[in-house]
Amino acid sequence: MNRTELIDRIAIGANISFEQASRSLDTIINSIVGTLKRGDKVMLLDFGTFHVAKRKVRTVLLPGTSSEPIVPAVKVARFTSGMLL
Repeated sequence: MNRTELIDRIAIGANISFEQASRSLDTIINSIVGTLKRGDKVMLLDFGTFHVAKRKVRTVLLPGTSSEPIVPAVKVARFTSGMLL
């Protein structure tokens, strides 16, 4: 399912226009992203949890060149699925 198909399903399920469904999806996504940027969790019961994880500094091996550049530490978004009924 792509974004357009999801918006169509939201519009049909909520009996709203495509534009309203698109704005609703944008609002949901922006809210989740904003919460993660602050370092907080987003827990959606029966669906899952979005949270921020930290990756440590590490070295990687580049094939063909045999060089080992250092990859800096970063924060990444993670999702853990909830229990399905």
